[in-house]
Amino acid sequence: NLFTMGMIRRELFILFILDAISMLIIKDKTMIKPSFILTQLWNLISILFKTDKVNTNNPLEILMMLSNVKNKISNAFHSIKNKFNNVKNSITSVERENRKYEKTRDLNKFNDEIGSKVTVESVSDGKYDKKTFKYKDRTQSYVHMLEANGYKNYRKYSINPEHGKSYIIINKNKDIIDIENNRIDIKHDHPDYKFIIDGWKI
Repeated sequence: NLFTMGMIRRELFILFILDAISMLIIKDKTMIKPSFILTQLWNLISILFKTDKVNTNNPLEILMMLSNVKNKISNAFHSIKNKFNNVKNSITSVERENRKYEKTRDLNKFNDEIGSKVTVESVSDGKYDKKTFKYKDRTQSYVHMLEANGYKNYRKYSINPEHGKSYIIINKNKDIIDIENNRIDIKHDHPDYKFIIDGWKI
């Protein structure tokens, strides 16, 4: 038998025996309520699925009820499954976007010789401003915005910062940076550096 074969636990075996005994004790048995446990299961189904009006002695009504319960359980399962899949897909989408973002950030890091950050210093008619960036693409976007507003690259045009709009890009060591080519243009210890940077100082 199932118990001696070890296919059911001792507690469950005892429960089966007690439920079988309850079938002998219960007098008002019906087709789907022949024992205590099945009666409680039926009562639970009646509460959950509002099937208390079904004639429990009518086989056709019982079959229709069971079919209805099966459909409701199936629909509930599919609804939960769809919600779970939607959440899973949302998480996967966010993770994919995060990986894409991290990859983009890695591709836009500055050359090792430049360092981790650069500063764009800009001057408009003697008014000084500066912004620091960690990524090449964001630096380029800011520089393009400056150029669209009439600023010129001081390294190329040597515009007097007191009378025009110009900008210069430097790193932590004060090297002058060529952002388009992601490299150092003039190092701070280059012989021409002092001559170039002196004209920039305001």
